[in-house]
Amino acid sequence: MAKSRKTPPRPTWVALATLSSERADALAQASAWSTRLRRVGRNHDVVVLPLERGLAALDAQNVPVEDGFGLIADYPGGKLIALAERGWANLWTGVDGVRVLPVGSWVLVPADLTTSPGSWAATWLSRPPLPPLEPDKEPDVDDAPIERDPESLDEVPVGRLAPRALYDGLAVLDGWQASPAGTAS
Repeated sequence: MAKSRKTPPRPTWVALATLSSERADALAQASAWSTRLRRVGRNHDVVVLPLERGLAALDAQNVPVEDGFGLIADYPGGKLIALAERGWANLWTGVDGVRVLPVGSWVLVPADLTTSPGSWAATWLSRPPLPPLEPDKEPDVDDAPIERDPESLDEVPVGRLAPRALYDGLAVLDGWQASPAGTAS
């Protein structure tokens, strides 16, 4: 009789709300340079909501746990910070505990997309995709346009998280009716 293979349990977003002791220690010992304040620009909506509730909403919509979504945890504040496609701010009007940061406000984010996980106050749960490099070309500071603002979140690529997935997941969790699909502003 052949043994059946056990498939590993599907990872969940809610599991990311609780840190292992070694991950918590690493984040607590992160340097002051592991995070930085960035100004909310015009390329993203930055949605802030309760951490566990936001992660449960992603699980409710079966959003796979993988890199590419632009999700940051603020563990001491108990907040989930989602970098989302621009133009959906009105979707969140009246949703309890959720706010969209206005352009020009500041948010603490991990300092680096590739190497730094961040710190206890701002750590990547899912990193947005890196912008593609031109073939055979290394990035060069001289290649940046003059108007580049290194303090802006506009320098961080938008992840693939659809704002509707988070919104619809909250509707399922909280038992309210989601608005029609075409409500982007």
